Amino acid sequence: MNSIVLVFLTALVPLLVGSVYYNPKTLANIWIKESGVDEERLKSGNMAMIFGLTYFYSLMLSFFLQSMVIHQFHLNSIVMNEPGFGDASSEL
Repeated sequence: MNSIVLVFLTALVPLLVGSVYYNPKTLANIWIKESGVDEERLKSGNMAMIFGLTYFYSLMLSFFLQSMVIHQFHLNSIVMNEPGFGDASSEL
């Protein structure tokens, strides 16, 4: 699978975790009580913007973490100055 597709899929993980965490059957009622937010205020929020921004920030985080975790992206910069790097018949 292409790595870009995986980045877009991993950006969905915070939405999935949030759907479990904020589900009324798990911890939503406790969160509402402790945060002091009433249900009217929760229903008045723009859900498309909330989910859109959450996905956007998760996507930025996924791109950043991919470049930090996968070290093979920097392999070209390590061997670029080696003799024979640009030669197709070289062992590099």
